[in-house]
Amino acid sequence: VETPDYLTLLESGEGKVVVGRRGTGKSALTYRLEKHWAREKSNIVITLAAEEDQVIGVRPLLKVFGDKFQYVRAGSRLIWRYALMLELGERLSARYKASRAINSSVEMMSHLKRWRSAGPDFLSKMRTILRSIVESGLKAEETIGDLATKLHIRDLESVLIDALEEVNSRCIILVDKLDEGYEPDALGIGFIDGAIYALSDLDSAFPQIKTIVFLRDNVFRAIAHEDPDFSRNVEGQTLRLHWDTYQLFNLICTRLRKAFSLDIENSQRVWDRCTANELQHQDGFKKCLQMTLYRPRDILLLLNQAFYNAAKQGRNQIVLADIDATA
Repeated sequence: VETPDYLTLLESGEGKVVVGRRGTGKSALTYRLEKHWAREKSNIVITLAAEEDQVIGVRPLLKVFGDKFQYVRAGSRLIWRYALMLELGERLSARYKASRAINSSVEMMSHLKRWRSAGPDFLSKMRTILRSIVESGLKAEETIGDLATKLHIRDLESVLIDALEEVNSRCIILVDKLDEGYEPDALGIGFIDGAIYALSDLDSAFPQIKTIVFLRDNVFRAIAHEDPDFSRNVEGQTLRLHWDTYQLFNLICTRLRKAFSLDIENSQRVWDRCTANELQHQDGFKKCLQMTLYRPRDILLLLNQAFYNAAKQGRNQIVLADIDATA
């Protein structure tokens, strides 16, 4: 379903932080946007979805940046930026025109060689890189101050700018499920805030790059509380996912039309065809919504089970008793 939020993300030229509660469709948007942009062969689409164990594995290594939120954010920002640039460099190296710029840089090739052997997935590679930069005896401030130089971030950025100009491609970076393994402390919040800042840095440095990060509402609120620069650097990029009755009704009727192969255009008629008695019309749909938190996931689960209950009794229309039993 092409919601206004989906169309906004497609058409916007700027990076976005998409915020929504559980079940509001963040992962569905990630999937659909990736599918849309991947159709264009010239596009480079990088999709990152963290797993709980991967994030938990990174957390102890962040202690090298100290226990202050701003220190963790600053260190994480550089690590994320470095890792994302190498992931992009890896994709560009497979394209003939870009590979010349990549291969001609000894620095880039050295970092890519280490990146390729660092682990099977993005966060495992990041963990390996973090381990390699840890030096005993250094203070957190010194570690952060040396990080950009040690990782040659400016040099790698320059190579990637040349490579992207050679291929004339767009790169879209989609980051989802950062809340997996999340804990609301300086390490957890600083790590995610660092990712947001790193994506914003890439969006600013490379005209060909568009970034979108999907965040759960509670994580976003924690960042707003901790980050003193939030209103200046993050708030203006935010898109909040909000579903009203009209949007949820159209979503459900589209699903019903598809599920029952109904050749009916009007959404109200589709709903009335699949319901009976008190559930007919808009008021009937609103009775269903009263059993939910006004999220797509809730209403879909409710109606799926209600139709299953009806089918067991040989009916193809649901009634209020089916909704009550399910709710």
